[in-house]
Amino acid sequence: MVQLSGRTGGFLLMGSLAVNLFLGGAIIGNLFGENVGPRFAPPPKPRREFKLDRLRDSLSPEGRVVFQTAVDRYRDRVKDKMDGVKAGHRRLRETVASENLDLAALENALNDLFAQQDAARHIVLTALLELMPQLSADDRVRLAAQPPFVKPGKRHRGFPPPPMD
Repeated sequence: MVQLSGRTGGFLLMGSLAVNLFLGGAIIGNLFGENVGPRFAPPPKPRREFKLDRLRDSLSPEGRVVFQTAVDRYRDRVKDKMDGVKAGHRRLRETVASENLDLAALENALNDLFAQQDAARHIVLTALLELMPQLSADDRVRLAAQPPFVKPGKRHRGFPPPPMD
């Protein structure tokens, strides 16, 4: 057996300790650590499906044409109201972020936002009500199984639901 003393033995002992600690940490980290992936790339955002697209896609081909015609008639009015909703959100954010929070201004911003949302919702529902007589009974049943007619997540298990007699 070779006996190491002095400086050489100390360096070899410290090197062995460093290698053992490194390998032990790598093994333990691999066993118990979680894989977080690259930190520099945020995960891709899921594409938000537009609700009217989901309503249209639930219809028959003939119903889709009728639906698209009705939506196109109301598109500009809905866009104007949605611009008002975005402006209402912006005013609400500005009011909340202001240095001196004024409760009356906050209440006004909230009421304005709610009014804009209600106006946009009213136009969409008016378009849907105008569309209903032009759809077949099957298409109306399919539409009734979708939001806004049913709460999201509460859809019928068998799609489409059986027709009501």
